[in-house]
Amino acid sequence: MRWFVLPALLCLAASPVYAAPPAAPASTVKPARDRNAVFASSNLAAWCIVPFDAKKRGPEERAAMLEKLGITRLVYDYRAEHVPTFEAEIEALARHHVRLTGWWFPTSLTPEAKHILDLIKRHGLKECDLWITGGGPAPATPAEEETRLTQEVERIKPLAAAAADAGVKVGLYNHGGWFGEPETQLKIIEKLQQQSVSNVGMVYNLHHGHSQVDRLAQVLRRMIPHLLCLNLNGMVPDGEAKGQKIVPIAQGELDLQLLRVIRDSGYQGPIGILNHTNEDAEARLQDNLDGLRWLVKQLDGGEAGPRPVPRSWKAPAPAGGKGDAPSAAVQSQGPQLVPSRSEVLGKALKGGLVLAGKDDFHELPITVECLARLDSARGFNILVACEPKTSPLHWELYSYAGSGVFSLYMPGRGGEYKSQTNICDGQWHRLSAVIESDRVRLKVDNKQVLDVPVTPTAPKSHPTQGIAFGRLVERGLSCDGIIDEVRIARGNSNPVGRGEPLLPTDATIGLWNFDNIEVLKKEASSSSLEPEPFSYVRDPLNPGQWPNRQEPVNRDRIYDYYPKQAVAFKGRQAEGLLLPPYPGLDGGTQGHWGNQSDDTWRDGRWRGSDMGNLFSGVLKGDGLVVPKGVSVRLGGEGELAACFDPVTVSFPLVWKGGFIKLSEVRHGFMEAAKPGGATLQKSALPPLPASLKYHGFYRHGNRVLFAYQLDGVEMLDAMGIDNGTPVRLRARAEAHPWKDLRNGGPARWTQVLETKGTLGEGRPYALDTLTLPYDNPYGALFFVSDHDFLSDDTLALCTMTGEVWLVRGVNASLARLTWKRFATGLHQPRGWWWQTGRSACWGEIRSPGSMT
Repeated sequence: MRWFVLPALLCLAASPVYAAPPAAPASTVKPARDRNAVFASSNLAAWCIVPFDAKKRGPEERAAMLEKLGITRLVYDYRAEHVPTFEAEIEALARHHVRLTGWWFPTSLTPEAKHILDLIKRHGLKECDLWITGGGPAPATPAEEETRLTQEVERIKPLAAAAADAGVKVGLYNHGGWFGEPETQLKIIEKLQQQSVSNVGMVYNLHHGHSQVDRLAQVLRRMIPHLLCLNLNGMVPDGEAKGQKIVPIAQGELDLQLLRVIRDSGYQGPIGILNHTNEDAEARLQDNLDGLRWLVKQLDGGEAGPRPVPRSWKAPAPAGGKGDAPSAAVQSQGPQLVPSRSEVLGKALKGGLVLAGKDDFHELPITVECLARLDSARGFNILVACEPKTSPLHWELYSYAGSGVFSLYMPGRGGEYKSQTNICDGQWHRLSAVIESDRVRLKVDNKQVLDVPVTPTAPKSHPTQGIAFGRLVERGLSCDGIIDEVRIARGNSNPVGRGEPLLPTDATIGLWNFDNIEVLKKEASSSSLEPEPFSYVRDPLNPGQWPNRQEPVNRDRIYDYYPKQAVAFKGRQAEGLLLPPYPGLDGGTQGHWGNQSDDTWRDGRWRGSDMGNLFSGVLKGDGLVVPKGVSVRLGGEGELAACFDPVTVSFPLVWKGGFIKLSEVRHGFMEAAKPGGATLQKSALPPLPASLKYHGFYRHGNRVLFAYQLDGVEMLDAMGIDNGTPVRLRARAEAHPWKDLRNGGPARWTQVLETKGTLGEGRPYALDTLTLPYDNPYGALFFVSDHDFLSDDTLALCTMTGEVWLVRGVNASLARLTWKRFATGLHQPRGWWWQTGRSACWGEIRSPGSMT
């Protein structure tokens, strides 16, 4: 049986590929060289600093930063949102004297790949090699390995040919899995050379080679003839398993030893230093530069002084007791007592602490108070959390990642409630929350910063599990700061924080001043809430089952958590054993959305595409909201536009100067469309008709004709233009001047595009790929939502942007797929169905017959 897949747009952004400059040509006379020169700043290339940068720098800012740091080479990695700025990046680098020496490249010659190659050729970037990756599990037999090697050679050959045409090389990038093993890449290169392909080399990353550290000296000697770049990283024994995959240079126990291995191997090619974290790229690059200089001084036994203190990284707390074992998930450190804001307050809590919970802590209304000093907004800082996030009774006080604003999160009662007040400024603040059944109020230093209604919900029963300070009950998020004076009270009292320390009142149900560590530890241990330590790696157990695991969106994903846990605890005595829960999306360290955010999904390409002369969806403009609006262009040149409301069968808004404006938020799907020009006519929405049956609309060239039954009478309705003035044409169907448009007309979109599909090799099911025409004259996006086959084996598919496309050539070879745009303007159709003579898209708009 064969299946086929239409690649989703969100997975198109090919895994980044990075390359660095080739080694300088040998001279005829070799002078005595500095053995440590390979680590000189002039030989360093920065990479993983484009999508990985807390400050989200643009091309100019990034190039200026590199020039300031004295880094003269960049290896470019990117995401979909960076595609429009490719050329600006190249031009900015040239202005700041930074050479582009590598590009994270798609794994096949997609339209995006061809665009990159065109830029490389036009700008003469002869050092900009193409770094490509691959994947897959280890072959089970030598025969299977030989087949896989042959497949990789055939995949890489066209990439190498395109690179040769641009005057650059291809670098095989060790991104894990079978493909990432040095021995695999050497075999691929050997087979390519046997076929006269000589411009393919290797790119080696220490952070993807944690399992290869012990044999690095041996494999490096074999790699050197092919090595295009070697990327450094701070290396800790079993670092990936401990959650320390990426560490600044000089902060790893193995760093000096590995630098000597690299130096003594004789490798003289480029060296890469990286960010590859959500930290500020400049800070992490500076940490790596400082660390590298410190290590180089020691390579020959010299004195280097104290180890540099990183700006962008904190060493994890050393492993201690049962609850402090290292884990690949980010864990909060154990409780420590440090000085509080003043002597009268005594000690305060640094780190995380979990105690036994009470039902009173989540029986509303309650008032929660605390005193806190937060030192960073890099992540979410948990102040007080009641019950695990999986509980419908969970609530937590925290500061928001990035902005540092004081917030409350209640997943069972509406989600997050954010103020606009930043509390992550290194200063002490009195913080409080009054949580009622229908209202939430937040205060900072006795000043109200949020007062919002909450939808009341029926109380839910759930076992009480715990109360946590400086962390979540179930681990995961923690707190970069100090917490003191926590009080929970019944009722909606007015917390003012008078007097220090806080004192119990008749309404107090919990008060913690954190002055005695032994009492706290005893209470924590008696609660029996700490789960067993569990270390794991993020990679899947069977990588072959996850073909998209190396896509950027999955970079922090944890695979097979529970199977790994089952293996780890198999055979253990179950009594008294508390297993740690799933840490959450992307390891649970980056909040509800994981490594994605509204900035990640901001994309204006739909807004800039050719949407045709019709758009269906919510329209907001000039004080009107039309929930099911159908906006149409008017006139031969689309000089005017109008919105039809099928609910009241009216045209409440007509404008000129542009068609539709869409937001960039989440590709434009999250916000209503707006008129693209100035209002010409506006009327309030009329009352709902007593008897209405809306049929849909007909399209004929630039004209759109609406059909409905009103009070038992079939009607046709349209908006036209007479001498530049909008004129409504509404009449009984048999008397309407445009009635003949119902018979259909010439195709609106006639251009035929071609792509080539790929046949799958799997058994017993084969997964074929139909290559989507991402590069098309309309700028159309392909968020494919459904498809069906017509009677003549033509494939029809619909997209979330409201388009229908016809595809021919879906046959046994997939050698020539032809694509033709058929319809636009539907409202986010979520299904497509075909029956002889009839078709329909399911969404807000249904298309009767074959005339959309």
